Parts: sequence; C-alpha cells; structure tokens
Amino acid sequence: PGRAFDKALEDQAVAEHLYREGHFAVGETVCQEASVAVDESIKAQFLDMYRVLQDVRSGVLSSAIEWSRVHESALREAGSSLPFALHRLQYVQLVAANRVAEALEYSRQLPLFAGPQHMHEIPRLMGALMYAGSLETSRYADLLQMSQWRDIATMFARECCALMGLPSESSIFVAINAGAIALPQLLKLATLMEGKTSEW
Repeated sequence: PGRAFDKALEDQAVAEHLYREGHFAVGETVCQEASVAVDESIKAQFLDMYRVLQDVRSGVLSSAIEWSRVHESALREAGSSLPFALHRLQYVQLVAANRVAEALEYSRQLPLFAGPQHMHEIPRLMGALMYAGSLETSRYADLLQMSQWRDIATMFARECCALMGLPSESSIFVAINAGAIALPQLLKLATLMEGKTSEW
C-alpha cells in the first residue's frame, strides 16, 4: 500500500510537470493511464500561463500586461517587480520603433508601477526617448538586450506559480537537478569505498 501511494504521487508529479511545461495532451494521457488527477483549476491556470509565455517568447507583451493588471493587488502585496518590468519593456519597444508620441504617453504610467525600488530607472528611460529609432546604436543600447525577454518569461512563470501556491520549479525538475549535483560525489564516494574494501 505504501509503495502504491508513492507511485501515485510520482505519477501526479510527472503529470503536473508536463502541464507546467505546456505538454497538456501528454499530461492528460499520464493522468488517464496512471489513474491520477490534477486539479482542474490548476490545469486551467497552467494553460493560461503557457498561452501568455508563448506570446512573450514571440515578442508580444499585451497578454502578460493584461494578466498583471488582473492580478495587480496580489502582485503588489507580494512586492513583485513583474508589472514594472513588463511596462518598462513595452515602453522600450515603442522607443526602439520610433513611435515617439505613443512612447511619451506610455511613459506617464511608468512611475505608477516603479515603486521605490525602481524609481531611479525612470530618468534613464525618459532619456532614451531622445534616441527613438536609433536606440541600438546609442548609450541606451543595453535596454534592448534580448536576455530581458527570457528574464520576463522566467519572472512571469515564477509569479504565476507563486499565486497558485506552487514552487517556481516543479518537484520533478528539482529532483533531477539534485540528483545530477549529488551523483558525481556519490560516484567518488563509491570509488573510495571500493578502494578501502580491496585493501582488506
């Protein structure tokens, strides 16, 4: 019975990991074949999260910004930097595209999301407006770093999971990483123990 219980937990963890990674059809198959269930509300939230992540990875921020607006109170309470990060990147995209009037209008709401920890960034963001259309060759070129999109996606996934009451990484991912870190040391220990045994 104890082993069956553990197996059910393992199967559920695998299914949850698959949903988290956006492999919904495979996750459903695991649930059906292993006779386990993942809460429908959690699945729906993972589906919503993955849809937004796909947009962000395609260079579209509108759905992520809308998500942060819907969850504004919870994010503010948690002290999240996600809303500001999203609006900052959206503003930078407008500046880079030389959409000056839109960027200027958009800049007026940046302080609303900055909070004390990001207020110092506002003057620099406003300064970038002088180089609208040629940001990539200016001293503000770092504002266009592609790594920002990856960072936004990671931050968004982390905040989504936090609001669901889940850790930022799935238990499967954590277990595999822990095993990968521990394995070399375990192999080294096993080798040493073999050497000690042969001495006897």
